[in-house]
Amino acid sequence: MSDPANSAPETADERAAALLAAAARASYGRSFSGYLSIAALMRPEVVRLSEVERRVIREMLLGLVEQIEQELRARILASPDLETVEEFTASLSAPHIAIAWPALSAAELPDDTELAKLLVQRARAYTIIRYLRRFGSVAEDSVIEQLTEHTEPAISASAMNLLIAESRSNDRFDDPRLGRADLPEPVARRLIWTIAAAIRDYGKRFDELDQARLETVVTLVAGAMVAEHDDTSALAVAAETLATALQDAGSVDPSLWVEAVHGARLHLYVAMVAVRAEIEFEAAWDMISMPDVATHMVLLKSIGVDRDTASQLVTMISRAVSQDEATADNHAAAWIETYDTLDATNVEEAMRAWRVDPAYRSALSYLSSANRGASS
Repeated sequence: MSDPANSAPETADERAAALLAAAARASYGRSFSGYLSIAALMRPEVVRLSEVERRVIREMLLGLVEQIEQELRARILASPDLETVEEFTASLSAPHIAIAWPALSAAELPDDTELAKLLVQRARAYTIIRYLRRFGSVAEDSVIEQLTEHTEPAISASAMNLLIAESRSNDRFDDPRLGRADLPEPVARRLIWTIAAAIRDYGKRFDELDQARLETVVTLVAGAMVAEHDDTSALAVAAETLATALQDAGSVDPSLWVEAVHGARLHLYVAMVAVRAEIEFEAAWDMISMPDVATHMVLLKSIGVDRDTASQLVTMISRAVSQDEATADNHAAAWIETYDTLDATNVEEAMRAWRVDPAYRSALSYLSSANRGASS
């Protein structure tokens, strides 16, 4: 985290330069998680996560595996080509008999950097959203709910889709949940086939089963699930779709961003800012969710948000990220003084690093981390 107090710039120009430099540097220090395996997320010495985030990640992953496994098992059991072997079908029919998770845990979960990044993002979003729900001001009839009755069909439909995606993102205990619908197609494809392989491997213990026939059923069922997968209802995608519809209709107003933050609609806020700034959702997420408020401020400045609105947004998110109101307020206040002095050309230069492909930023971050390790 950069600290404006440490550099003690004496002029407004120096403070602005320090802020812009901090925002540009941060672009190559955030995406390293994209190179981590799922197993690494469970190891504190590899990935810095809070205990809450680590617990949430494990529970989300377990729930996701169980959900996909149960769907596969139900489809396999319903297949007319499945050979009837009582012990095997009884095992598939028993929800309390776990097949995939024990097998994957024993073999160590396969690397999937996209899934690892998604799990980290959703866990961190959970801690931020939980804070916003406690200290925000959610309206009874918010603008978001009103958008479901908008006269523009694209807005009303996408607003309803977002509400459904939001309701699906938490379980009955309000803990975060990651469902198959939230997975990008490549991630869903890999996970479905991995769990299908675990079920197929489990079938080997039943000598009475025709193994070739079982393999045919399993691959047909898994292939159908992969072909049917639709990620347009994923939470981030639903938020981006609504944000794009609002932008196209000229209906985006900074007051809507403030309401989204106070109403704990973090994904919608990130999406609206990303669409306005014409950057990837992932880049906007990184800039907004960093403990260092410099990146968030530069992003808002780049899209012309006024100082008072920017101050509200930055301060509220900073509190939620740090979970420390006093520290967040002091840090935000130290930077916000420079907001009006930021030059548009210099802001765009700082944004340039955030406009590149996320894979490129991840690679730069990875190489930077590797080089630091080699020189230590």
